[in-house]
Amino acid sequence: MPEFQVFRLKVYPSKQISLFDKEKKISGILKDVIESLPSAELRSGMIWHIGNVRKLDGAGLYFRIGRTTTSTIEIYKDGNFLD
Repeated sequence: MPEFQVFRLKVYPSKQISLFDKEKKISGILKDVIESLPSAELRSGMIWHIGNVRKLDGAGLYFRIGRTTTSTIEIYKDGNFLD
């Protein structure tokens, strides 16, 4: 059976722009953020990551979001979640 999941992400661009930067579309900002493989520790010892980023077509990206905790087995390495 096919699996389909939807998540909603909203971008709030800065009202202050750089003198030399071109204005980007919101979709371009979101693409740049996802491709930068961000991670954040929201609670002590729990780090959320974006990884496994692949381009689907000119406008789409596939990526995984997951949480890591202190462990003896590594499951996130170099921007990819290990299966």
